[in-house]
Amino acid sequence: MRRRTKILSSWRQFKTAKISVYLANVYRRLGKYQQAKNLLEESLSFYQRNSPEPYFDIALVFINLGKVYAELGDNQKAQAL
Repeated sequence: MRRRTKILSSWRQFKTAKISVYLANVYRRLGKYQQAKNLLEESLSFYQRNSPEPYFDIALVFINLGKVYAELGDNQKAQAL
């Protein structure tokens, strides 16, 4: 029972991170770049800590975070991604 609970918890955390990326894109399109940046950075941090290997969702976060940095005028951070 504990293993099932742990797997379910992990699955929910990954889903939450993925939904946060979608929500960040909504914020970005509404011009709320700071909120988008915060959500993307949190999702990236989660994926980097919990993904055993390069993960497709990490790439999506990098792409979207680059767009947000560019919108905020932080071209150095955008290009670094």
